[in-house]
Amino acid sequence: VKLFIILAAFTAAYFPTASAAQSGALRGTVTSEVNNLAVPGVSVTITQLQRTVESNENGVYEFTGIPNGFYTVVTHIEGFSDRAQTVRISG
Repeated sequence: VKLFIILAAFTAAYFPTASAAQSGALRGTVTSEVNNLAVPGVSVTITQLQRTVESNENGVYEFTGIPNGFYTVVTHIEGFSDRAQTVRISG
């Protein structure tokens, strides 16, 4: 097992919410860069909002009620380097 391989790569998709024109949702799946399998138990944080969720058993995470704007999303799991990605929410 190569523990030096970074594992917390993620994809993010934007889904607007119908109830709020000025906010949206962010949903994605955390996958391993090694084998492209889903990774559960990863902390996913929107740094500007100080909101964190954990990826479920299928590697899926979701935030709702996010105001429009640009955000930095960071993934974290013990033993591996954090990964960051900038996303845009626009309703």
